[in-house]
Amino acid sequence: HFGPSLTQWLHGQMSRETNEQRRQGLLTAVQRAVAGLDEQLRELQGRWQETQDADRYRRWGELLLTFAHAIPYGTAEAEVTDYDTDPPQTVQVPLPKGKSPTQAAQHYFSLYRKLQSAAEALPAVMERLQRQRDELAQFEGRVRAAGDGELERLFDEAKAKGLWREQTASARSGEKADEFLRFTVAGGYEVLVGRNSEANTKLLRIARPEDLWFHVKGAPGSHALLRRQKRGEPVLPVAIEQAAQIAAHFSRRRTSSWVEVDYTQARYVRPAKGQKGLALYTHFKTVTVEPKLP
Repeated sequence: HFGPSLTQWLHGQMSRETNEQRRQGLLTAVQRAVAGLDEQLRELQGRWQETQDADRYRRWGELLLTFAHAIPYGTAEAEVTDYDTDPPQTVQVPLPKGKSPTQAAQHYFSLYRKLQSAAEALPAVMERLQRQRDELAQFEGRVRAAGDGELERLFDEAKAKGLWREQTASARSGEKADEFLRFTVAGGYEVLVGRNSEANTKLLRIARPEDLWFHVKGAPGSHALLRRQKRGEPVLPVAIEQAAQIAAHFSRRRTSSWVEVDYTQARYVRPAKGQKGLALYTHFKTVTVEPKLP
């Protein structure tokens, strides 16, 4: 039989060990989130570097249209003269395989517009991600320094931030407590995926009008929803591409090399009457992606 003081000491020791284990678990979750933001920032920095070529692609398109009549079809690279430079310069313009000079010009104009759009949206997104990363780094320092009472408050804060979720009995037993799969894509956007037809239907009920809804074209599959963080904000093309890849992964065509995925704002999607989990949609665009998870 242990005396009261020894029993209290053992109880306190076990409590301290439990708190330290939970502290390490929270630190691991925070560090994982920081690493994820670092990876997204590196990827977006690479995209930003790509946008610096936008004007070159626009000029290539203009030159191809100007000299289209003199460029033989099937040419891999056109040699043209840019008379807008002083002195005029000879420019080598690669032509995508299978495209005529005019089609190649439209390809470069499309690429220019896409890069211009990204150049406008990227700075704000990168600033927001960097701010989130700095806040998480500060939060990590608070977790390391916190006493037991403060640590509990930090757990509550971590739950509110979505960094920490206490493991329930159903989760420990391997049951799926959440009806949606959750992913984070470039720009920090959350993407929800329905696990079954009931969840697909509920996804539309919880969607905000400007959220983006994704589904593989002409094949069975889960619905995916990209949650916009602010009303009217532009969504990065890379985020749309990654959300489409997720939708393709959770479809019958997940083993295909390339899959067409339709996407539109949730305001243009409605459940099909009498057909659980199916939806009708309009005002959509289509992207071709490789099925994979971020």
